[in-house]
Amino acid sequence: MSGPAWPRGGVHSFSDRLYRALLLLYPRAFRHEFGPLMAQAFHDSCRQAQAERGVLGMAGLWALVLGDLAVSAFQEHLSKESAMSRSTIVRAAGAAALLGGMLYLLSVLTHPTGLARAAVPGSILLMLLSIVGLHARLWGREGLLGWLGFVLVGTGLLLGLIGMAGSALGILDPNPIAPIINTGEHAGLVFIGAGLLLWGILTLQLKALGRWSVLPLLMGLLSLTGIVFLIPPAFSALESSVVPQVFALSWVLLGFALLTTRPGAATISPQPVAG
Repeated sequence: MSGPAWPRGGVHSFSDRLYRALLLLYPRAFRHEFGPLMAQAFHDSCRQAQAERGVLGMAGLWALVLGDLAVSAFQEHLSKESAMSRSTIVRAAGAAALLGGMLYLLSVLTHPTGLARAAVPGSILLMLLSIVGLHARLWGREGLLGWLGFVLVGTGLLLGLIGMAGSALGILDPNPIAPIINTGEHAGLVFIGAGLLLWGILTLQLKALGRWSVLPLLMGLLSLTGIVFLIPPAFSALESSVVPQVFALSWVLLGFALLTTRPGAATISPQPVAG
């Protein structure tokens, strides 16, 4: 049975534009060579998902696409063909985590309105960019555990970015898919928490962030509190507590760790860590 439909050209068109924007995450050369083909393939997949299952089909498609995009885009940047060195990526990611955490903290404290609400999805976008830093630091030693953590965190942040951007811009209010996207935004915290727990185990084992190596594990435990979104009153209480501020500060600390920890602080194993 097909899922509920949406207005013609609405979410389908928005999905096309969003996917084309997300292609900017790939290196320029890769994007020029493969971008049009990838965009067309995504467009065709959207049409098929809409025809077969409606809203539910689109939601399932995005869940698959976000995970694949998070992995493949950053893998291209970290490949030998990329002109950007891993140390440069780590430093840039550290700066993004610092700025993203501070911007999110500011939005939590001031509750911006109007155009200033764009600061919230902006902070999540910076956090999304920052996760490649830890991935670059663990590159070649993360094994299945690290890759799974990377996919989960990236998917969670992308879900949060989509939901918060829609809320900030007001473009989802009349759309029937809005409740699904909002639920995805809240569930994104659980994805982030699960991914950071896996990453945290690996980072601590490899001492990849020196004295800060326990930080991703603590961030994972903090993010997993978002599971209470299944109980709306409990989630409202969580949003009103100090948890959002601590969450923001944890990203600031991650940025500081990425910027100040030397690559030599990581303990290099002779063989990749098995997942």
